[in-house]
Amino acid sequence: MALGFAAVVAFQVFVTADEVQPVGTQGSFTVVELESATKDDAIGVIDETAKSLGVNIFKVQPDSYGLPQERTLFAFVGDREGFEANGGYDYPSFSSRAMVTHVAPAGDITFQDLRGRYVTSAPAAQVEQVVTRLEQGGVLATSTSLGPGVVVLHGAAEGNLFGPSVVLMLALGLAVAYSVSRRRKVYALRALHGYRRVASVRAEVWSCTVLFGVGLAVLTVVGVPFLWAHNGFNQLSGFLPVLAVTVLGLYLFTVVVVLVAVRAASRGSIPTILKGERASVREGVLAATAQVTVLAIVMATTSAAMTRIESVAATMDEYSRWSEGDPLYALRLSVSGTREDDVRDAPGLSAVIAELEQAGQVLMAHPGDAFSGDPDAEVGPEGARSMIVNHAYVEREPIEDPDGRPVRDLPTGEDHFSLLVPMSYDGDVEPLLQQYVSFFSGFACTDDTEGGRASCDPVGSVVRTKAGQDLFTYNGTAPLPAQMQPPMFVHDPVLVVVSADSGLISPLLYLSYTSGNDVLFTDPDVLDSRLQEHGIRGSFQGIDDASDAVSDSVAFSRRQLRMDAFSLALGWAVLALAAVVMVAVYCDRRRRPMFVQLIHGYTFAGRHWPYLAGAAALSLLGVGIAGAAGGSLAHGRDVAAAAAFVTIQVVISLVAISIYEARFRADVIKRN
Repeated sequence: MALGFAAVVAFQVFVTADEVQPVGTQGSFTVVELESATKDDAIGVIDETAKSLGVNIFKVQPDSYGLPQERTLFAFVGDREGFEANGGYDYPSFSSRAMVTHVAPAGDITFQDLRGRYVTSAPAAQVEQVVTRLEQGGVLATSTSLGPGVVVLHGAAEGNLFGPSVVLMLALGLAVAYSVSRRRKVYALRALHGYRRVASVRAEVWSCTVLFGVGLAVLTVVGVPFLWAHNGFNQLSGFLPVLAVTVLGLYLFTVVVVLVAVRAASRGSIPTILKGERASVREGVLAATAQVTVLAIVMATTSAAMTRIESVAATMDEYSRWSEGDPLYALRLSVSGTREDDVRDAPGLSAVIAELEQAGQVLMAHPGDAFSGDPDAEVGPEGARSMIVNHAYVEREPIEDPDGRPVRDLPTGEDHFSLLVPMSYDGDVEPLLQQYVSFFSGFACTDDTEGGRASCDPVGSVVRTKAGQDLFTYNGTAPLPAQMQPPMFVHDPVLVVVSADSGLISPLLYLSYTSGNDVLFTDPDVLDSRLQEHGIRGSFQGIDDASDAVSDSVAFSRRQLRMDAFSLALGWAVLALAAVVMVAVYCDRRRRPMFVQLIHGYTFAGRHWPYLAGAAALSLLGVGIAGAAGGSLAHGRDVAAAAAFVTIQVVISLVAISIYEARFRADVIKRN
C-alpha cells in the first residue's frame, strides 16, 4: 500500500513538474518589459536569440478562454533537431487531464502579450546568456531557472505533498516497528544460539527487500497498463527517474526503521523475552505518539489547504469576469517615445478613441491614483473609491439605480458628464460635484497638444445608484503575481461617466490612460486600421489581449486548486491507513484478553471503550496541537473538519476492531 501511495505522489509531482518545465526545456525566464520600437521587433529579437545560440525558446501562453487547463507554447526554434526529438508541434502530454498543451510557431503570435513566462532548452547556466542577448535587443528579462531537483521539489511543494508524505512515513514506520517487535522471541533464540545481531538485521532487511520486490511487481502489473491507457507512455523516460527516486527513498526509510526497530527489539533479558515479555509500554507510547502526530499534521495541512482553496476560488471568481463578454485589447505604447512624440501623437489617438467609442468598441475604466478598493476610502477625482469611466462601461456592468433598474441612456454632449453616486454616500453631493467640475476645467480637459483646448465649461448631472454594489475595475492586466495585483472590485464607488465627444478628457490624458491599460478596445483589427489612417501606428509597440496576465494567474490558480484537492484526498487516505495500523497494533496485543472478555459476556463497548476513549482523546490532543501551533481552529470550517477527523478516527476504529476481533477469535479457537 505504501508503494501505491509513493507511485501516486511521484505521478502527481511529475504532472506539476511538466507544467512548470515542459518536455525538452531546462531553463526559464520572464520578460518584464519591451523597449523595442514595435512588437514585431521584439519577436525578431527573440527569434534571432534562439537561432544565434542554437536553443529553442517557448512563450508560455495560458488560455483562459479555452479548456479549463490549456496552454500554448509559441516556439522560437533555434535547435531544429532537438525540437523534433521532443515532439515538435505535437506535444507529448504526460497528463492531458491536468494540462492540454499545444505547440505553435512564433509566427502565429498576434495579439498575445509578449511579456510573461518563457521556457527554453538552454540549461540554467546558459539562461543568463539568453537574457543578456534579449536585453541587448530591447527585451528586458530576468532568469527564473530551477535545477532539475529543485523542479521536482517545487512540484511536491505546489502539490502540498510534504504533509501527507510525512504521515505516510509515520504510518509505515509504526507498522514496520510493530512487525519487528512481534519477532522478539526469534531474535532472542538466535542470540541464545550464538547468532550476532547483524544476522537478524540482515534477515529483516532481506525480508523487507523481498516484500518491496513483490510490491514493485504488483505496481508494474498495474502501472504499465495505466500509463499506456493514460498517455501512451509519453515522457516515460522522464517519469521513471522520479518514480525510482521516490521508491528508493521509501525503501531506504524502511531499511532505517528496520535497523532501529531490530536494535530496540533485541534489548532486554533473553529469558524474560522467551517467557513472553512484549514491550507493551513502548509499543503503546509509539502508537499514541504516531496517532497524535498524524492527526496534527493532517489537521494543519487540511486547514491550510482549505484556506488556499477559499482564496484561490475567490481569485478565480474575480478573474472569471475577464472571460465574460468579448475579449478586450490593450494598446502598448512605445517606450522609446519622447515628450514631443506624445504631444504629436496624442490628438490622433484621441480621435481614434472618439471614433471607436461611437461604435461601442472602447471601454474606459480609470481608478483614482490612490485606488485601493477600501470601502471606507475617500471619494473624489483621484480618490481611492472613485473611477472615471465611459458609457460602454455602464452598458457592460450591472449598475442599478435605487429602485433596482439598470442605469442606462445617460446624457452625452460637449462639456457634459454624469456623476453616479451610491445611496451609501452620506456626504453632500453638491460639493462632490463641484470637485469634479474643478478637476475637468482646471486639469483634465486642457493640454498643449495641437488643437488642444485652452479651457472648458464642465456641466455635471448627478445620478444616485443603489447601495451595496461591487463593480469590476478591469484591473489585473499587469504582468504581476495575483497577490500583487490591485483590487479587481470596488464596493460602492463614485463613478464619473464621460464620453470622448464631451472634450473633457484631453488627448494627453487619454494617452496616459491608454498606457495604463485603462482604455481597452474590443476589435484589434479595426483599431489597427484606424491608427494607420491617422498615421500613428508606428508610435505603438502593438496590440495585446489585455487579459494575458490574467490568464497566467488563472492557470496558476487552477493548478493550486487541483493540487490542494489532491493533497486533501491523500491526507485523508493516509490518516485512515494510520488509524488501521494503530488498531492492528491494539488488537494484536490484546487478542487473548479480548477473547476471554468475549466468552465472559462483555459487550463490544465494554471490551473496547478504553481504546476508543483513548483514541478520541489522542485525536483531540492532535487537533489541539495543530490549533495551538498554527491557528488551525480559527474558523468554523476548521472546527467542523476537526470534528470530522475525530469522528472518522472513531468510526474507522470501530470497523477495524470488529474485523480484527472476528479474525483473532477464529485464530484463538483453532489454537485451543
